[in-house]
Amino acid sequence: MKWALITGMYNVADVAAEFCEFHLGLGVDQILVADYGSDDGTMEAIAPYIRSGAVRVTPVPTHHFAEYDPSNALLAELLDQGGADWVSFQDPDEFLASDFDVRASLAEAAAAGLEAVEVRRYNMTGPGPVAEDEHYMSRLTLKVVNPDIRNLPERISRSLPSPWIFSKVSPKMILRPRAGLTVSVGDHAILGVSNRATWFDPPFELLHIPVRGFGSFELKVETTKAYLELNPEFEQTMGWHWRRWIDIREEDGLRQEYAGQFVDSEQAEALTGAHKLETDPHLADWIARGRVPPPEARGRVARPGAVVGEDPRAIIRRRAASPPGPVLEVPDRLKRGGTRDSTSADAGLEALCEAAACLGGGLELFAGRSMLDLGCGNKQAEAIVKYEVGLTRYLGLDVSAPLIDALQAAAAGTVLEFRHLDVLNAMYGQPDRPPLSAQTALPLGEETFDIVHAWGLFAHVDDRDLGACFRLLRPHVTPGGRFVFTLYLTPEVETVSFTDPERPLFRVLFGPGFVNRALTAAGWRVERVFTRDTDLRRDMPGWPVRDIREVSERAGGMACVVAVPAGS
Repeated sequence: MKWALITGMYNVADVAAEFCEFHLGLGVDQILVADYGSDDGTMEAIAPYIRSGAVRVTPVPTHHFAEYDPSNALLAELLDQGGADWVSFQDPDEFLASDFDVRASLAEAAAAGLEAVEVRRYNMTGPGPVAEDEHYMSRLTLKVVNPDIRNLPERISRSLPSPWIFSKVSPKMILRPRAGLTVSVGDHAILGVSNRATWFDPPFELLHIPVRGFGSFELKVETTKAYLELNPEFEQTMGWHWRRWIDIREEDGLRQEYAGQFVDSEQAEALTGAHKLETDPHLADWIARGRVPPPEARGRVARPGAVVGEDPRAIIRRRAASPPGPVLEVPDRLKRGGTRDSTSADAGLEALCEAAACLGGGLELFAGRSMLDLGCGNKQAEAIVKYEVGLTRYLGLDVSAPLIDALQAAAAGTVLEFRHLDVLNAMYGQPDRPPLSAQTALPLGEETFDIVHAWGLFAHVDDRDLGACFRLLRPHVTPGGRFVFTLYLTPEVETVSFTDPERPLFRVLFGPGFVNRALTAAGWRVERVFTRDTDLRRDMPGWPVRDIREVSERAGGMACVVAVPAGS
């Protein structure tokens, strides 16, 4: 049985890794994440799960719900790729809890011919507020089992007779996916399934923890405000509690409102005795058993606009303050690019940080992984050695035989290896060599790599070589691996444009449609694109295009493309 889970994540770094760890431990086979453009470290927090293949991230192309419904879009994508036996729809602050085997329960439901499961959802509270040095799960031990039903006047007026945490919340759904079935807005109902085919009283439930630390609570209010502003067609009763909290924040009352969602010991005793609250230790026990992800897998809560990834300048400062370490000695005369001196390793580090950020993390994302670097040059290799980037293997290919010989000699005893790519490149290679083509034999045999990397190379190839590279690299990525590269994209170009007639490969511009077709023909699928070009971001609604400044202010005019094998 395959069990998939569909969720959306938008600046939930404090709970993202916990959500993945908890549900994968429960028996979920794969988590599909719609990323709304998180910039608080959410993608860094779940990077270990992305690398393992247990989590797959799809950036949403727009926050306008009428144009893109993430839940149903990911459901359709799942069906196109083979489907699953069951699909759960949950927010990242909803944890599926049971004293029984949930997978076994779902298998029994399928055998009984059921097509949907309605899962009750309960708000969680506890003694609070949550201190900054403790985990919120250890506090949230009280379940609101007899909630207050908010009538329409209360929702519209924003005035409640009791704290919001005591409100009744709608259930969520699990379905057996097939063509014609969709989920409603909010994932509260399945469209196309009869009541007779729905299980209404399963032996599991959702524990809802929307109020954790104050920082994450305030950040959620801010991001929800921005989201609602982009969807003015939503009825005022939709997300009414968040609208209420937005108003309260603007009146400087959010911290008091936050504190009111918790109970003191006297209230807890009285409300438990009145059967309004019930002790539920599932989350606290899970944390007590040491199931919380390690610190390196956890994200940070930051303000909107924070830069994803690591600042290479901080890494350079830390390295400068440490005792001298190993370096990769490369003669300056053989170095390429704008840095031909001892700072070339720092330039390489900057490029690696940008690549890691585009892939969804910091330098730790490379730890334990292998990389194939096409058009490697010298800078990234120098950075890997000097800054001890944790790749288990790095193989660089380049058309410059003298550079490759020098790098291979300098890399003895490291995880780095270099091989000569004996083809023509009018910018760097020998003019008498054969041109690159789809029939070129790369010096790789059947080797595969977790990351295929080409940083800056495609600024110096023509359209024929670009397509050939895409085809030649496709067999050398591992299942679940990714291809990350940079190039100049502009909507004003249909195929290719050479900016300098005297040096045609100095700076080559490509049309987005051509690049997309070339990738598709080679067996790749675009996962995400980063660019500063506002026209490109506006004119490519079919691509998940984001502002490169969310990754780095240093990326120049290039776009970064992340692609995965088609069908993954």
